[in-house]
Amino acid sequence: MKAFDKMGISDNTLVIFTVNNGVSPQANLKLLEKYHHFSSCIFRGTKGTLYEGVHHVPFIAK
Repeated sequence: MKAFDKMGISDNTLVIFTVNNGVSPQANLKLLEKYHHFSSCIFRGTKGTLYEGVHHVPFIAK
């Protein structure tokens, strides 16, 4: 945002921040967890499931 301000284009620029909606069920989750990587943090689920681990998709627009 500071770079857009410096260029003078902030008033005419739409910036969108978003995220992927979860880890692939094809990932070896047990192996990832062995190395202390928890893709869904404390939430359940992987991509394509109905659990809360995948549907947290923040959307911020300015």
